[in-house]
Amino acid sequence: MVCLDFDRDDTADKLRQVFTVILYLTDDVDSTAFPVFKVDEFAVPEFAAADEHTVTNAAAMQATVQRGCLEKERYVRWPVRVGDMAIFMQSTMHFGTQNTVTQERQALFSVLTPFDGMRQDDYQIYRCGTAAQAEKQRRLLCSGSVCAHIDCLVSVHAASVFTRSWMYVGYAYGVQSRELALAVWRDRDFQPLDRFSANAAGRQSKQAYVASLLRWGILRSWNPRARTALDWADETEHRSRPHSEAQVEQLYRGQPQH
Repeated sequence: MVCLDFDRDDTADKLRQVFTVILYLTDDVDSTAFPVFKVDEFAVPEFAAADEHTVTNAAAMQATVQRGCLEKERYVRWPVRVGDMAIFMQSTMHFGTQNTVTQERQALFSVLTPFDGMRQDDYQIYRCGTAAQAEKQRRLLCSGSVCAHIDCLVSVHAASVFTRSWMYVGYAYGVQSRELALAVWRDRDFQPLDRFSANAAGRQSKQAYVASLLRWGILRSWNPRARTALDWADETEHRSRPHSEAQVEQLYRGQPQH
Protein backbone atom coordinates (compact mmCIF):
# COMPACT_ATOMS: atom_id res chain seq x y z
CA MET A 1 0.00 0.00 0.00
CA VAL A 2 0.98 3.60 -0.46
CA CYS A 3 0.54 6.32 2.15
CA LEU A 4 -1.91 8.64 0.48
CA ASP A 5 -2.49 12.31 1.06
CA PHE A 6 -5.56 14.44 1.70
CA ASP A 7 -4.65 18.15 1.70
CA ARG A 8 -7.71 19.28 3.60
CA ASP A 9 -9.86 17.88 6.40
CA ASP A 10 -13.30 18.28 4.88
CA THR A 11 -16.37 16.56 3.49
CA ALA A 12 -16.27 14.75 0.18
CA ASP A 13 -18.46 17.41 -1.43
CA LYS A 14 -16.14 20.23 -0.40
CA LEU A 15 -13.00 18.31 -1.39
CA ARG A 16 -14.35 18.15 -4.93
CA GLN A 17 -14.65 21.95 -5.04
CA VAL A 18 -11.17 22.79 -3.75
CA PHE A 19 -8.01 22.63 -5.86
CA THR A 20 -4.36 22.25 -4.96
CA VAL A 21 -1.63 23.77 -7.12
CA ILE A 22 1.98 22.57 -6.84
CA LEU A 23 4.58 24.76 -8.54
CA TYR A 24 7.85 22.81 -8.82
CA LEU A 25 10.99 24.88 -8.19
CA THR A 26 13.73 22.27 -8.67
CA ASP A 27 15.00 20.75 -11.93
CA ASP A 28 15.26 17.07 -12.78
CA VAL A 29 13.19 15.65 -9.91
CA ASP A 30 10.07 13.50 -9.84
CA SER A 31 6.59 14.89 -9.46
CA THR A 32 4.04 13.94 -6.86
CA ALA A 33 2.48 10.56 -7.74
CA PHE A 34 -1.06 10.70 -9.13
CA PRO A 35 -3.60 7.94 -9.91
CA VAL A 36 -3.94 6.31 -13.32
CA PHE A 37 -7.56 5.39 -12.54
CA LYS A 38 -10.59 7.68 -12.83
CA VAL A 39 -11.31 9.98 -9.90
CA ASP A 40 -14.76 8.46 -9.35
CA GLU A 41 -13.18 5.02 -8.77
CA PHE A 42 -11.87 6.30 -5.43
CA ALA A 43 -14.57 6.81 -2.82
CA VAL A 44 -13.82 9.77 -0.57
CA PRO A 45 -15.00 9.11 3.02
CA GLU A 46 -18.42 10.60 3.77
CA PHE A 47 -19.48 11.05 7.38
CA ALA A 48 -22.82 11.26 9.14
CA ALA A 49 -23.94 14.79 10.00
CA ALA A 50 -24.61 13.82 13.62
CA ASP A 51 -21.34 11.90 14.11
CA GLU A 52 -18.15 12.87 12.29
CA HIS A 53 -16.66 9.43 13.02
CA THR A 54 -19.47 7.41 11.42
CA VAL A 55 -18.81 6.63 7.75
CA THR A 56 -21.90 6.44 5.55
CA ASN A 57 -20.25 4.99 2.43
CA ALA A 58 -18.20 2.11 3.87
CA ALA A 59 -19.26 -0.25 1.06
CA ALA A 60 -17.96 2.16 -1.59
CA MET A 61 -14.70 2.53 0.33
CA GLN A 62 -14.31 -1.25 0.55
CA ALA A 63 -14.79 -1.39 -3.23
CA THR A 64 -12.02 1.20 -3.57
CA VAL A 65 -9.65 -1.02 -1.58
CA GLN A 66 -10.67 -4.13 -3.53
CA ARG A 67 -10.02 -2.35 -6.84
CA GLY A 68 -6.44 -1.80 -5.72
CA CYS A 69 -6.70 1.97 -5.57
CA LEU A 70 -4.40 2.05 -2.52
CA GLU A 71 -1.65 0.15 -4.31
CA LYS A 72 1.49 1.92 -5.49
CA GLU A 73 1.24 0.37 -8.95
CA ARG A 74 -1.97 2.36 -9.61
CA TYR A 75 -0.11 5.69 -9.43
CA VAL A 76 2.34 7.38 -11.80
CA ARG A 77 4.96 10.11 -11.54
CA TRP A 78 6.94 12.02 -14.16
CA PRO A 79 10.13 14.15 -14.34
CA VAL A 80 9.57 17.86 -13.70
CA ARG A 81 11.57 21.05 -14.14
CA VAL A 82 11.39 24.51 -12.60
CA GLY A 83 8.07 26.09 -13.59
CA ASP A 84 6.12 22.86 -14.08
CA MET A 85 2.80 22.75 -12.23
CA ALA A 86 0.33 20.16 -11.02
CA ILE A 87 -3.30 21.25 -10.53
CA PHE A 88 -5.82 18.80 -9.11
CA MET A 89 -9.03 18.49 -7.11
CA GLN A 90 -8.39 17.75 -3.48
CA SER A 91 -10.52 14.62 -3.78
CA THR A 92 -7.73 13.24 -6.01
CA MET A 93 -5.56 10.89 -3.97
CA HIS A 94 -1.81 11.38 -4.35
CA PHE A 95 1.41 10.83 -2.46
CA GLY A 96 4.93 12.22 -2.22
CA THR A 97 7.72 10.43 -4.05
CA GLN A 98 11.23 9.67 -2.92
CA ASN A 99 13.88 12.30 -3.60
CA THR A 100 16.46 10.67 -5.88
CA VAL A 101 18.79 13.68 -6.29
CA THR A 102 21.37 15.06 -3.88
CA GLN A 103 19.75 18.48 -3.47
CA GLU A 104 16.55 19.32 -1.66
CA ARG A 105 13.40 19.57 -3.74
CA GLN A 106 11.41 22.75 -3.40
CA ALA A 107 7.81 23.45 -4.33
CA LEU A 108 5.20 26.11 -3.72
CA PHE A 109 1.85 24.75 -2.55
CA SER A 110 -1.28 26.81 -3.18
CA VAL A 111 -4.87 26.06 -2.19
CA LEU A 112 -7.68 27.47 -4.31
CA THR A 113 -10.99 27.40 -2.46
CA PRO A 114 -14.39 28.91 -3.29
CA PHE A 115 -15.50 29.18 0.33
CA ASP A 116 -15.56 32.24 2.56
CA GLY A 117 -13.34 32.35 5.60
CA MET A 118 -9.84 33.59 6.35
CA ARG A 119 -6.94 31.16 6.88
CA GLN A 120 -9.22 28.17 6.38
CA ASP A 121 -6.47 26.16 4.67
CA ASP A 122 -3.72 26.82 7.21
CA TYR A 123 -3.78 23.27 8.56
CA GLN A 124 -2.72 20.67 6.03
CA ILE A 125 -3.21 16.98 6.75
CA TYR A 126 0.19 15.45 6.35
CA ARG A 127 3.36 14.77 8.22
CA CYS A 128 6.92 14.80 6.97
CA GLY A 129 9.76 12.64 8.30
CA THR A 130 10.14 12.38 12.07
CA ALA A 131 7.71 13.76 14.61
CA ALA A 132 10.01 16.74 15.20
CA GLN A 133 10.18 17.46 11.46
CA ALA A 134 6.39 17.12 11.26
CA GLU A 135 5.90 19.73 13.97
CA LYS A 136 8.39 22.03 12.25
CA GLN A 137 6.59 21.50 8.95
CA ARG A 138 3.21 22.24 10.53
CA ARG A 139 4.44 25.46 12.12
CA LEU A 140 5.96 26.50 8.83
CA LEU A 141 2.69 25.88 6.98
CA CYS A 142 0.71 27.88 9.51
CA SER A 143 3.10 30.84 9.67
CA GLY A 144 2.28 32.30 6.27
CA SER A 145 0.68 35.73 6.22
CA VAL A 146 -0.88 35.60 2.74
CA CYS A 147 -4.42 34.63 3.75
CA ALA A 148 -5.42 31.03 3.06
CA HIS A 149 -4.51 30.71 -0.56
CA ILE A 150 -0.70 30.56 -0.52
CA ASP A 151 0.57 28.30 2.21
CA CYS A 152 4.33 28.72 2.02
CA LEU A 153 7.52 27.59 0.37
CA VAL A 154 8.63 24.23 1.74
CA SER A 155 11.50 21.84 1.18
CA VAL A 156 10.30 18.37 0.25
CA HIS A 157 12.55 15.56 1.48
CA ALA A 158 12.78 11.85 0.72
CA ALA A 159 9.66 9.86 1.59
CA SER A 160 8.12 13.23 2.14
CA VAL A 161 4.40 13.78 2.14
CA PHE A 162 2.12 11.09 3.37
CA THR A 163 -1.10 10.51 5.17
CA ARG A 164 -2.50 7.27 6.50
CA SER A 165 -3.95 4.82 4.01
CA TRP A 166 -4.47 2.42 6.94
CA MET A 167 -6.95 4.91 8.37
CA TYR A 168 -8.89 4.70 5.11
CA VAL A 169 -8.99 0.92 5.51
CA GLY A 170 -10.15 1.36 9.10
CA TYR A 171 -13.05 3.56 8.03
CA ALA A 172 -13.92 1.12 5.24
CA TYR A 173 -13.87 -2.10 7.28
CA GLY A 174 -14.08 -0.99 10.91
CA VAL A 175 -11.53 -0.58 13.64
CA GLN A 176 -11.84 -4.22 14.79
CA SER A 177 -11.28 -5.66 11.32
CA ARG A 178 -8.44 -7.89 10.25
CA GLU A 179 -8.11 -5.72 7.13
CA LEU A 180 -7.18 -2.72 9.29
CA ALA A 181 -4.68 -4.69 11.38
CA LEU A 182 -2.95 -6.03 8.26
CA ALA A 183 -2.88 -2.57 6.65
CA VAL A 184 -1.15 -1.13 9.72
CA TRP A 185 1.32 -4.03 9.73
CA ARG A 186 2.16 -3.56 6.04
CA ASP A 187 2.84 0.12 6.62
CA ARG A 188 4.61 -0.33 9.95
CA ASP A 189 7.79 1.35 8.65
CA PHE A 190 5.80 4.60 8.60
CA GLN A 191 5.24 4.27 12.38
CA PRO A 192 1.44 4.44 12.10
CA LEU A 193 0.79 4.39 15.84
CA ASP A 194 2.81 7.59 16.21
CA ARG A 195 0.51 9.47 13.83
CA PHE A 196 -2.29 10.10 16.29
CA SER A 197 -2.76 13.43 18.01
CA ALA A 198 -1.89 13.70 21.69
CA ASN A 199 -5.39 14.85 22.63
CA ALA A 200 -8.11 12.64 24.13
CA ALA A 201 -9.58 11.67 20.75
CA GLY A 202 -6.16 10.73 19.43
CA ARG A 203 -5.36 8.61 22.46
CA GLN A 204 -8.70 6.83 22.13
CA SER A 205 -8.06 6.11 18.44
CA LYS A 206 -4.58 4.80 19.19
CA GLN A 207 -5.97 2.52 21.87
CA ALA A 208 -8.48 1.11 19.38
CA TYR A 209 -5.74 0.50 16.79
CA VAL A 210 -3.48 -1.24 19.32
CA ALA A 211 -6.40 -3.43 20.41
CA SER A 212 -7.00 -4.38 16.77
CA LEU A 213 -3.35 -5.34 16.30
CA LEU A 214 -3.42 -7.46 19.45
CA ARG A 215 -6.77 -9.03 18.48
CA TRP A 216 -5.33 -10.41 15.23
CA GLY A 217 -1.87 -11.31 16.52
CA ILE A 218 -0.13 -8.53 14.59
CA LEU A 219 1.47 -7.38 17.84
CA ARG A 220 2.69 -10.16 20.11
CA SER A 221 2.34 -7.96 23.17
CA TRP A 222 1.94 -4.36 24.19
CA ASN A 223 3.69 -2.37 26.87
CA PRO A 224 1.35 0.49 27.81
CA ARG A 225 4.27 2.35 29.41
CA ALA A 226 6.46 2.22 26.32
CA ARG A 227 5.99 4.98 23.78
CA THR A 228 7.77 3.55 20.76
CA ALA A 229 8.89 -0.06 21.38
CA LEU A 230 6.57 -2.40 19.48
CA ASP A 231 6.73 -6.19 19.45
CA TRP A 232 5.57 -6.83 15.88
CA ALA A 233 4.72 -10.46 15.11
CA ASP A 234 6.06 -12.30 12.10
CA GLU A 235 3.60 -12.81 9.26
CA THR A 236 3.36 -16.52 10.04
CA GLU A 237 2.02 -15.63 13.51
CA HIS A 238 -0.91 -13.55 12.27
CA ARG A 239 -4.27 -14.95 13.30
CA SER A 240 -7.18 -15.78 11.03
CA ARG A 241 -9.52 -15.88 14.04
CA PRO A 242 -9.36 -13.11 16.63
CA HIS A 243 -8.46 -13.30 20.28
CA SER A 244 -11.39 -12.86 22.64
CA GLU A 245 -12.08 -9.47 24.16
CA ALA A 246 -10.79 -10.75 27.50
CA GLN A 247 -7.54 -11.88 25.90
CA VAL A 248 -7.16 -8.54 24.11
CA GLU A 249 -7.69 -6.64 27.35
CA GLN A 250 -5.09 -8.81 29.06
CA LEU A 251 -2.58 -8.24 26.28
CA TYR A 252 -3.26 -4.51 26.28
CA ARG A 253 -2.40 -4.35 29.99
CA GLY A 254 0.94 -5.93 29.15
CA GLN A 255 0.09 -9.34 30.58
CA PRO A 256 1.44 -12.17 28.38
CA GLN A 257 -0.74 -15.09 27.32
CA HIS A 258 -0.17 -18.51 28.85
